[in-house]
Amino acid sequence: MRKYVLGLLFFILFIPAELEARKYDIKGQVLSHYGEYLNSAELKLINSYGINIASTKADRKGRFKFKRIYIGEYTLRSFHSTEGL
Repeated sequence: MRKYVLGLLFFILFIPAELEARKYDIKGQVLSHYGEYLNSAELKLINSYGINIASTKADRKGRFKFKRIYIGEYTLRSFHSTEGL
């Protein structure tokens, strides 16, 4: 019985931490082809099935961050009102 309780405790305590560890932050900076910051650029993270996973806007220095993203392959799409796609 003790063996089963220890196994259950291991599962409860360590498996959720392992699953949580597979989420990552993605951050970067959006610049124009002239090297200028693109503030308020809209960014979308698209998965391999074409589904929008997350969206955000760049700050005044073009910086952006997607939080707690699962590991995988994604396409990053951006749009800015003066620069276009």
